Amino acid sequence: MKKIFFCFMFLGFLFNLNSQNLEKEEVQRVIEKFFIGFHEKDSLTIASTVYSIDFKLLSTSTAQDGKAVLSPMPFYSFLNVLLQRPSDANWKEKLTGFEIKIDGKLANAWVSYEFWVKGNFSHCGVNSFNLFKGDDGWKIVTLIDSRRIENCNLNSLTN
Repeated sequence: MKKIFFCFMFLGFLFNLNSQNLEKEEVQRVIEKFFIGFHEKDSLTIASTVYSIDFKLLSTSTAQDGKAVLSPMPFYSFLNVLLQRPSDANWKEKLTGFEIKIDGKLANAWVSYEFWVKGNFSHCGVNSFNLFKGDDGWKIVTLIDSRRIENCNLNSLTN
């Protein structure tokens, strides 16, 4: 009887582990879809990945005087910049790593990246995504990124 009990416990553990991995894969797919829209200048694809037009986009940086700066960008401004960029700008955000944590309907994805413009390295950093899982699946609620040009440990030599 103990063996059967432990078999069910083990199977339950495996099922829960597999379910958690599937959720992480779904979160990653939403983020990758966001960047497909970003690269293709497709506002509808991007909009399908965010929770609402109140989506929060923020960037961290360091001012010339060394002070920390937090810069918000309204969703519509973000889409404007994206859609109005020249076709020859060739922006490429290469996602280099995912660390995803989930608790119920809340997920956080820590995504390292390299940013390239016209085939030239521009900067690197981390995107921190907060996502919510509603009736229509995982959606991005906030995105905050860091941007730096030093200590990037580039994973690629070209875009």
